Parts: sequence; structure tokens; C-alpha cells
Amino acid sequence: MLGGKPRQQAIGHVIGIFAGALACVPLFFLLFLQRMPTACVRWANMVSEQFAFPAALQWKGVAEIIARGVSALPYTAIVSMIVAAVSAAAIEIAKIVTRGRFPLSAVSIGLGVVLPPEATFAMFVGALLFWIMGRRHPVKGTRGNEFWVEGLERSAPGSFPAPR
Repeated sequence: MLGGKPRQQAIGHVIGIFAGALACVPLFFLLFLQRMPTACVRWANMVSEQFAFPAALQWKGVAEIIARGVSALPYTAIVSMIVAAVSAAAIEIAKIVTRGRFPLSAVSIGLGVVLPPEATFAMFVGALLFWIMGRRHPVKGTRGNEFWVEGLERSAPGSFPAPR
């Protein structure tokens, strides 16, 4: 989207890895490890209302499913997974039957269920802004259309159809 070559993108990723490590390791130490004796350092001591770690807990759940199998899940979780799978299949079949005109997106609904509300709300506001600006700048080749429509990078797949 920005015109960077794959080599430049790879260099940017490497710089980001080192910058992230240099920033995160000291911050993690200050926030969690400094106040705990070495014997008490466990994930259970770190998760609190102040630091919920929702993504880490979700991946912990995935690791437990892989380690123990689906049978270790509560019955309601299995029923929820079946309902979600059937709903997603129905949405995708409806998209195929209506040739892409069905307004719902299984990916967007799935993200809305998994991500925290503030993240999904931010994606909604961003998609709404781009949709409105796409309606205000419909003429191809204009500066507004180039910026708001052609430069659109979807972060919430299927949230709003591209303006026509």
C-alpha cells in the first residue's frame, strides 16, 4: 500500500522486533517481575483486573484444547462452537447465493465475538468513516477519492461494502 519493496518491509519488521523487545522487556520487568519473588512468577499472578491479557488468555485456551482435546471443554462451549460454525456456513452460503450482496460477514462477526468491545468499536468507526468519505468522493482520479477510496486498507473485513 505504501509502495515498499519486500526487502524494505522485511527490514522494517526486523527493526520492529528489536525495538519492541528493547521497549517491552524492561516494561514487563517493571510492571510484573520487580515486585514478585522469583518463586511466585506465574501467569496466574500477573492476570488481574488492571492487566487482563485477553489475547494471552485466549491463546492459553487454544493451547489447552490442543493439549487436552475438545472433550475437556464444557458442554456449552461445544454447543457454541457448533452454532458458530453453522451460522458462519449459512452466512457464506447466503453470500454465494446472492452473489456477494448479502450484507453480513462471518469474519466480521467472528472478530466481533473474539476481540474486546473497544477494538471492534474502533474498527466500526474507521469503516464507517471510510464509507462516508467514499460516498463524498465518488469520482475516480480526484484527490479525495484517491486518498479515501483507493487508499483504503480494510481492517474489518466485510464491515461496509466499498462505495460504487
